[in-house]
Amino acid sequence: MTGTGEAHKGKKRPRAWRVFLVVLYTLSAAFCIYQALGGLSYYLTPYTSRPHLDAYRTLRPGGSVGHGFGVAGGAMLLLLLLYSVRKSNRLLRGAGPVGRWLDIHIYFGIFGPLLIILHTSFKVGGIVAISFWSMVAVALSGVLGRFLYRQIPRNLLGDELGAKEIGAAQREIDSELRDRFHLTGPMLDRIDREARGGARSGGVSLALALLRGDLGLGRIPWRLASEFSGKLPAPSDGASTLPDVIRARALLTRRIALLDRVQRLFHYWHVIHKPFAYTMLIFMIIHVVIAVVLGYRWIWS
Repeated sequence: MTGTGEAHKGKKRPRAWRVFLVVLYTLSAAFCIYQALGGLSYYLTPYTSRPHLDAYRTLRPGGSVGHGFGVAGGAMLLLLLLYSVRKSNRLLRGAGPVGRWLDIHIYFGIFGPLLIILHTSFKVGGIVAISFWSMVAVALSGVLGRFLYRQIPRNLLGDELGAKEIGAAQREIDSELRDRFHLTGPMLDRIDREARGGARSGGVSLALALLRGDLGLGRIPWRLASEFSGKLPAPSDGASTLPDVIRARALLTRRIALLDRVQRLFHYWHVIHKPFAYTMLIFMIIHVVIAVVLGYRWIWS
């Protein structure tokens, strides 16, 4: 089984990949903070007075450093398109799990805009403002998109599971709960009730149901494991513990209960997110073309 049934064994991402992401985010955040603090006096100076500062030659949008921020940030925004290409092109299915492409997509979606903000020296206007605020909308909506993406059951490659695959994953987890931990049918039903919570309640909005589930799920596995066994089994040879498997079962149950509504919301999110992304890219390209025509070619001038 290569689906959700394996996800509960603690290998959502290879450790080396998680370490890589932590190092990448840490270094990138440190770089942005360092650059922002280094130019703080310039950025706090009124716009009309900035030409009198020494930093104006380097930190203004057309300066050697400020222009470099724009080139790097713009390149990251263009590279955001690679994720869509990976998802839609079957020839690239062997080019790594979709989840890793999404991780890099999110990285570009965070630090690309931050570099663009440094490029603008915190001052935007004219036609570029359309691209800038579209970029902000894309970045903010991306946070919601990532959250919704995680609510849809997927296999280890990041592809969405169909009904048969979800059922197979559920049966695999149930089999482990029965065979390894000797849980009974009523106990499995109890996990389902705890996991669903207010997910099917008509009086609770989808957003609140999702938040309640994410916040409350952390306590459910340990509480139920203690109630069912009285004593938590110690892991052996890296095997998953009872709370691990209960959490996988509860998580899958909750996502199934909310699946239809989450999929609809995810569809509407795409309808909103993509136009902002295309608007951002179109006006960014127009801005770059105008800048090149006017002679702003950075190190190639």
